Amino acid sequence: MQYVRNKIIVVALSLLLCAIPAIGQESFAAGDKEKEYKVKAAFVYNFMKFIDWEGMAISGFKDKPDIGLGIVGDDPFDGGLEALKSKTIGDKKITVYYFSFDSLADEAGSKQLSSCNVVFISKSEQKHYAEITGKIADSNVLTIGDEDSFANSCGVISFDIEKGKVCFDINLNNAKKSGIKIDVKLLKLARKVYKD
Repeated sequence: MQYVRNKIIVVALSLLLCAIPAIGQESFAAGDKEKEYKVKAAFVYNFMKFIDWEGMAISGFKDKPDIGLGIVGDDPFDGGLEALKSKTIGDKKITVYYFSFDSLADEAGSKQLSSCNVVFISKSEQKHYAEITGKIADSNVLTIGDEDSFANSCGVISFDIEKGKVCFDINLNNAKKSGIKIDVKLLKLARKVYKD
């Protein structure tokens, strides 16, 4: 029975791996933000699938009913991440939270952001990247930025557009500092992987 279950998992992961590059291969005209962010929303969901949530030492994670996805700053998805609420990662539903930079100034806002498992930081907060990631540095949070230099500086994953296609970079050093365990299959799909 265990062999059959493992075989099903391997087949499911293989299909998922095939889907990620296909999503990114869809090109779009410059300025087609709606299509761009639909593609990026699919990437965000798939990134979440390639994190070893159970293997990380997150206090109370197994007892949590959901995986928290926080969006800091302007919502470039225009509510498009709300569709992820109908999806699950393992047996956990996805809950989406929205934060303004100003809401993080008080302890309650920072604490709620730290309780998220994934935080997407919008381009509107580019000048605050280091400050935002600093607030969640010790919280086992996967940070995703919407600007190509994000992973090269303080974040874990950053999006970029290259030749009309969405691509992403991963900073493995920042992932390790944050306690994030990324599946090697996702690392192979990244355009760049920053590491020591």
